[in-house]
Amino acid sequence: YETVAGLLRRWLEALERAGAPAPRYFSPVNEPDASWKGGPDSARDHAQFVRAMAGQLRDVRPKVGISGPCTAWPYPGDHWERWRPDGWERGFIEQVGDVAGAYDFHLY
Repeated sequence: YETVAGLLRRWLEALERAGAPAPRYFSPVNEPDASWKGGPDSARDHAQFVRAMAGQLRDVRPKVGISGPCTAWPYPGDHWERWRPDGWERGFIEQVGDVAGAYDFHLY
């Protein structure tokens, strides 16, 4: 995770050198709860990734916040279990709520 977080740091440093404005929020993961979500504890894995990103942001541009994950909606239909105490979203939010400043949805 640190390698990718380092890329974010270098990108933000390049923006600063160029005099470009920094984004207000950075969303490091698009639809991490989808079929390509990864291992058996993807909420924990993605939370560790977001924490690594948040650390780099704090060091370089402390006013840039983390948002995310960017989850797709509305597909819950019968999938509200994602929000139950043992669901993906709930687990992710509980693990990154102290470093994420926004939760990102996009609609289909």
